[in-house]
Amino acid sequence: MNKTSFIFLIAASFSTITFGQHLVSAYRIPDILMKKHTPLYLEDYTMTPEFIPLETKPECLLDILLQVDADSQKIYVLDRRKNIFIFNRHGEFLNKILPEGKGPGQFVRILGGFALFAESQRLCIYDDSQRKLLIYNSDGKFLIEIKINIPVQKVSGLGKSTLLFFTDALYTKHAYHELSYFDISQMKFIKTLKLQAQIQIERAQMYQQPGFTSYRDELLLRIPFCDTIFRVTSDTCIPGYIFKLGQAGIPKEIYGDLKTLENSRQRYINFSPPVETRSFLFLPIIDHGKYLFSVLNKSTGTWKIAEMPDESETGFIYRNDSKTVFPMKRCINEFFYSTIYAHDFIDQFAKEYPGLVAKIKVDDNPIILRARMK
Repeated sequence: MNKTSFIFLIAASFSTITFGQHLVSAYRIPDILMKKHTPLYLEDYTMTPEFIPLETKPECLLDILLQVDADSQKIYVLDRRKNIFIFNRHGEFLNKILPEGKGPGQFVRILGGFALFAESQRLCIYDDSQRKLLIYNSDGKFLIEIKINIPVQKVSGLGKSTLLFFTDALYTKHAYHELSYFDISQMKFIKTLKLQAQIQIERAQMYQQPGFTSYRDELLLRIPFCDTIFRVTSDTCIPGYIFKLGQAGIPKEIYGDLKTLENSRQRYINFSPPVETRSFLFLPIIDHGKYLFSVLNKSTGTWKIAEMPDESETGFIYRNDSKTVFPMKRCINEFFYSTIYAHDFIDQFAKEYPGLVAKIKVDDNPIILRARMK
């Protein structure tokens, strides 16, 4: 049976959260934004990096990468054309899953990315245009599909077999978001949590998707233009990180128009999906068009924040004599994953990695960076 329960994200539930009217009229800026900017270098947070060139063949030419995931044997990437490519641990091409059509085992569009279950060796895709869930094995072989008759903006795997569907209040016109738990081993919904929404500021989310990132057997959920990052477990969804407010807000006249938001005189702030490890929380921030990257040391409670040299990516600077930015694509079992384009790698690492540079060309597929977190 599908059980439904409410999680009220309002001031009455959590005394330190200022939701309700205050979320719209005076959206808070975290205290960390008042700190002096300090560059965050990759070498300070990771051990010796490993660069893995993804094989370049006519059948596996990649567009801009949107998602990277991995298990102990394979690397999975989703590109802007909504193709999923599978490579082995060393970057050799194995298989691909492409949009094909509306027949059995085929999909047209992926809105919420894919979910990988390493232990059960399953890869799940939700086709939002046909509202169906497709399940493949870890080699990319199609296994089964099922109709999911709800609008979904994001999917993510939790634990061994739980698939989460996030439905934004903007699309259902309800006064709440929905977080639905689906068991892929039983192929049925288990329960649905209803997260109280603020419809006024939901209008500013039309171009923004929620974001899930995994941490151990939990997930972190970031909802656009919200001052709280939520921790999702097998049982519930609770506040994980709450940020103090300042003198800024989401303009009330915003109705999903990105240009209107960027041109607004009122300062706004938004968080990108965070990444959590045993020792740190990494949080990309957009502060009225300015791209920032921050890190919380969980043991000391101290924050550092850096302004990015490139106004399109947030992440680590490679080291103090470099401007190369490695965005946080994924963190799996304390391993950090990122990407760099082949031409950038050739330009910036020719002296340090001459053997690897000699094997790649400027128009080759991107290179995966893998490094253990400290």
